[in-house]
Amino acid sequence: MMQRSFRNLLRGCPSLEDLVVIGTNDALTIVVPSLQRLTIKSYWPNLRKGGYLINALSLMYLSIKVVHGCEFGVIEDAPKLVDAKLIDIYDITNEKSLVF
Repeated sequence: MMQRSFRNLLRGCPSLEDLVVIGTNDALTIVVPSLQRLTIKSYWPNLRKGGYLINALSLMYLSIKVVHGCEFGVIEDAPKLVDAKLIDIYDITNEKSLVF
């Protein structure tokens, strides 16, 4: 339910350029073509389920902090990405899904 509400919220913001997500411990799907800056801060280690999928054509700056033990981390369709900071990220169950 939470994931669907989050996707609907993002869909309702067609001009969204900056997004900060703090404290998620669930699967996170972010599909926002206009998004330029994204920060994800998760303070719950050892998720063991879920992860993140990011699809943002305009994304230039990405910061992901504290992701431990999630199943996947996928960034697709981000051709403008120029700066990515990945801090304290480890123990990804499916390392092949770490796509940038």
